[in-house]
Amino acid sequence: MFEDFRLLGTPEKRIVVQTKLGNDLDAIIGPEPSQQCLNNFEVLRKRHGMHWIEIRKPPSGGYNCAGMVWAVRRAHLPQPSDWQLVLDDDGYRRIGQNEAKTGDIVVYVRNCDNEISHIGRICRMESLFSGSAEIGSPTPRVLSKWDVTSGECIHAIGDVHLDGGETVTPIVYTER
Repeated sequence: MFEDFRLLGTPEKRIVVQTKLGNDLDAIIGPEPSQQCLNNFEVLRKRHGMHWIEIRKPPSGGYNCAGMVWAVRRAHLPQPSDWQLVLDDDGYRRIGQNEAKTGDIVVYVRNCDNEISHIGRICRMESLFSGSAEIGSPTPRVLSKWDVTSGECIHAIGDVHLDGGETVTPIVYTER
């Protein structure tokens, strides 16, 4: 997920992003996607995109998943330890998926090492229907940006394909 910076070189620009408690985050303005990055996103879309609800925005540079959620699409926040700092400093609390609402954050934690590997924002709740009857309660749909050069996708909360297929657990956080 973070290999793009190694391949593309060190970006030149940084901006200031802080938590509510005033802790600085490593915030880098990422490069625009190369043709190789565009091709990689197309492969990812073809492999997994059949389950994505929509591509909200085509591939673009500058920010990653955490930058989309916490830096208003202005920077790449490359350090998962910073993501945990935001959760702690900004007063997020963990809730169950059945309590999720639009605007809440979904943190994807790798099962192999319990590290955060991805973040998205719940953008809507959708019910499943059989004919005209609603089946079950509404489920979260998540807006994600897979890496610093991919596009933004809306997908089911469990439809995440990262880090070569490692399994992840979605955990919902809110600041409500």
